[in-house]
Amino acid sequence: MEQQNSAEEFIAGLLANSTHTFNFQSDIESLIISAFEQHKVEDLHDASFTAKYIAGLKRVMQAGAENPEIQNASVIQSDVMSSFEKLTVLLRGISPDENFAAKFLEQTGESFTNLNGLIDDLAQVKVYFNLLRRVPAP
Repeated sequence: MEQQNSAEEFIAGLLANSTHTFNFQSDIESLIISAFEQHKVEDLHDASFTAKYIAGLKRVMQAGAENPEIQNASVIQSDVMSSFEKLTVLLRGISPDENFAAKFLEQTGESFTNLNGLIDDLAQVKVYFNLLRRVPAP
């Protein structure tokens, strides 16, 4: 199965080039395999981009909490919420697995905490996508 090999190669490259440990490595691997099997690699790319964007917005919000001069905190907060919604829609489309949904996408405190860890992991996937774009294929 060629798509499976592509997913495995992607995962191997991701793990070899990641500078951080993954919070949910097996879940990221399952998500990647599912994206390749369903021909939804572009959705995986969009989800990783959105996750990296959310991570950046969260850093801005933290800096804003420490700096009272930042005036657009409500705009940033609104952008974070709409990005979370976009991410959950993308993830539901990639992974139809009910266990994945329960772990990351339900509206509970635990799944929100898990989703934040998954966002960090997906941000690493985005970094790897960027690396693949810069490095020419052999």
